[in-house]
Amino acid sequence: MALDRFAGGIAAELRGLAAETENLAATLCSDPDVAARCLGLLQKFDYLAQSQVELADLLVRLSAGNDRDTSIRCIRLSALAERLAQAA
Repeated sequence: MALDRFAGGIAAELRGLAAETENLAATLCSDPDVAARCLGLLQKFDYLAQSQVELADLLVRLSAGNDRDTSIRCIRLSALAERLAQAA
C-alpha cells in the first residue's frame, strides 16, 4: 500500500514536470522569432513532456500489480517502449 502511494507521488511529480515542460515550450513558441529559429528543439519539449506522462502512467500500472511486459506495451511512444522493453 505504501509503495502504491509512493509510486503515485512519483507519477504526480512526473506529470507536473510534463506540464511545466509544456508551459515552457508554449512560452517559447509565443515568440515568432524563437519559434522560427528553434522549431526542431521546441518539438523536443513536446516529446519530453509526452515521455514524462508515459513514464508516470507506466509507474502507476506497475505499482497496481500489472504485468511489466503488458504495461510496457501500453506505452504510446514506440521508441520509449522499445528502449524499456530492451531494458526489461
